[in-house]
Amino acid sequence: MKKIELLAPVGSQETLEAAIHAGADAVYLAGNQFGARKSAKNFDEEGIISAIQYCHLHGVSVYVTVNTLIKPDEVEAMHQWIDFLYQKDADAIIIQDLAVLRYIQAHYPDFPCHASTQMTCHHLGDVIMAQEMGFKRVVLARELSLEEIIDIYEQTHVELEFFVHGALCISYSGQCLMSSSIGGRSGNRGACAQPCRQAYLLKRREDNQVMSDVETPYLLSPKDVNAMAMISSLKGYERISLKIEGRMKRVDYVYSVVNAYRQELEGHPVQISGIERAFNRGYSQGHLGKADFSQLMNYQSPSHQGTLLGKVIGYSNQTVEIRLFDDIHKSDEIQIRRSKDSLGTRADMIFKGGQRVNEAYRGDVVKVPFKHHLKKNEMVYKTFDTVFVNEMNQLSQTVYPLYGLKAHLTMKIGEKAVLELRDSQENQCQIVSQVCVESARHKPLTEERIIEQLSKLGGTLFYLSETSIELEEKAVIGISELNKMRRDGVAFFEKEYSLWHRERQMTPVNRSLQSREGVGLALNAQQAPAYDYIIEGIDEIKSFPVQGNDRYILSDLTLYQENMSWCIDHHIIPMMPKIIRQSEWTEWDKWIERYYDAGGRKVMIRQLGTLKHLKAGMTIILDTSFNILNGESMMAYAEVAQNYILDTLYFSNEMSLSDLTNLKGLLETSDQLMKLKTPIQCGVAMFGHLELMTSEYCAVGGAIHGHDHCGECSRHAFYLEDMKKRQFPLSLDPKNCRMTVLSEMPISEFKQLNKCLENGIGRFKIDLRNVANEKWREDLHHKRFSNIRTQQRSYLLEAIE
Repeated sequence: MKKIELLAPVGSQETLEAAIHAGADAVYLAGNQFGARKSAKNFDEEGIISAIQYCHLHGVSVYVTVNTLIKPDEVEAMHQWIDFLYQKDADAIIIQDLAVLRYIQAHYPDFPCHASTQMTCHHLGDVIMAQEMGFKRVVLARELSLEEIIDIYEQTHVELEFFVHGALCISYSGQCLMSSSIGGRSGNRGACAQPCRQAYLLKRREDNQVMSDVETPYLLSPKDVNAMAMISSLKGYERISLKIEGRMKRVDYVYSVVNAYRQELEGHPVQISGIERAFNRGYSQGHLGKADFSQLMNYQSPSHQGTLLGKVIGYSNQTVEIRLFDDIHKSDEIQIRRSKDSLGTRADMIFKGGQRVNEAYRGDVVKVPFKHHLKKNEMVYKTFDTVFVNEMNQLSQTVYPLYGLKAHLTMKIGEKAVLELRDSQENQCQIVSQVCVESARHKPLTEERIIEQLSKLGGTLFYLSETSIELEEKAVIGISELNKMRRDGVAFFEKEYSLWHRERQMTPVNRSLQSREGVGLALNAQQAPAYDYIIEGIDEIKSFPVQGNDRYILSDLTLYQENMSWCIDHHIIPMMPKIIRQSEWTEWDKWIERYYDAGGRKVMIRQLGTLKHLKAGMTIILDTSFNILNGESMMAYAEVAQNYILDTLYFSNEMSLSDLTNLKGLLETSDQLMKLKTPIQCGVAMFGHLELMTSEYCAVGGAIHGHDHCGECSRHAFYLEDMKKRQFPLSLDPKNCRMTVLSEMPISEFKQLNKCLENGIGRFKIDLRNVANEKWREDLHHKRFSNIRTQQRSYLLEAIE
């Protein structure tokens, strides 16, 4: 990359054309499989081929998203899809599952891979790991500030991509299970139902008191990001791609937003009203600009905000009277916003001065049929601007010629006509007519008429820059033949310009996948279950130590440090946090150093970048947050961790029993996966609250104070309640103001224990944290936890039996 790249979202052929004509340098899109936006129109195989050719012809790169988690029975289909995309000239693949990376590196090492934002790369260690693994580009987590991004840029050589405009996920991407848990629609599998855009109440656990304003219930719905004002500070950073969100958006959104950022990058005046009229939930600079909670969130509405149209001055007979602050046109959609809902209609009839009109203008007073009763002085918003949408749609179809061609035509009677075309780069073609030139009986062709026909290049990207003709007197050929020669010549150059990676056409498909030397993996064959108990305190350990191969894993590492020698002596394993920002690593590096010096060698890690901070040779446990679902992903992480002893690998919480069965069958027939260097235990989560969301935004501080570090979580426990009365406990970090939304009830999969054992799973995670948040233990105090721990042990044993 020699300049900042402008990357546009594409969900259909129409938005593809809009993005290109608006000035995108590259687009990202998906096929009908393995894309993280299943609800977009997306592209079938023919559509993908056409899209790549169209983009390349316009000088635009195409990145295809293959950024869902791959189930075991989908691996072969994924292989075939990658084969197809490689041979059809895609420029890069955007990846979440390392199974995709491993396959590409084994077969197509020249095929660039981009680490999706679903990989949760949020600090320097993550990016360096991705760089060392062979990713050409890293799509950074949305939670990073521009300052953090520039710091990472200066310490790496990989390309960096980040979102500058559009919807903001409230959870770290790749670490959100809320849609999957509530409705069975996995965000990691491309089917997010957006539960963050639903209404919630914040309640205090001790008395169930509502702590949020019930008039503004959308506690997890952030505004859209708009970093337009920050673009100028990025000049000179060449390895940066500015990403616009919106693969499910309409043409008017894609064209207006992409064009606005193109104008800003080129230093031209930008019409801000354009992106305000396009879909948005209100704007902030998001985490890029370190927006506080009051700026970040839109508690009033999760839908399009539109623009202010006017004010209600009267209502009668199901008709609203409005004084206009902006123009209105027939078919515009208007809306009144109220606390819990919005009321809207389409302005199919507009009356001004008693007459029906098609438009009215700022300052006018109009009447519009509106079936809901409205109050005087309520504000009216325009949420669909017919004129704006039509204008953007028209501009999105405007084609400007890019390539000049020099044409030379030779026409001699009795011989076939020859059209020679040449571009500025000395590419050339020769088109010969199918019929011979004849002698005109009446009216011969003139040079003017020939030039007129050859110049008819409208709708293409070509124009005639120079024309010369050798025309024998009275020579004539059919106009249809001349037109065909012109079209054939243009088709040659279109093919020439649209094929960017010619060498791929010669690459044979090699489907064998060999294990890297010394690495092997197999599912555990032990018959008796072993448990990892995740805990926050150590009192219960002292009163009830684990038995056999069971282990305690302590998540409170401040407490671990205070009792480090004791914990190490009793084989207590520390669990590193899932999210550690760059500014926090100085303290964590010191913690790891103290732990290692004290003799600690085993640790559970929850993010890939942690490996850059551990000592070589340490024993590691990979938690469920690594989202491992298939054998090739298992192999990939085993290979990445070769400098460490990989003790246990936990499968994703999205792994089903049928997936395990499929995986076992595949592994048993896969030679390279059975060549063991050391046995690696495989595990699944068996009991405990699921972490549904992990967020840099805290609903407690946001709803009560509008900012972080409010201290409320040190005094009370809280939960979110949705409109179906489901209660989601909040696990809050008072130091970093990081929020984790937990599942309503703990999962309990003990009925599936024997089937898990039969399918090679030997270790099970029992998460005992946050038990005090459960209804049946809400009065629990920490000093009684040891007794509860004994009761819990008994409960678990009974469930197993």
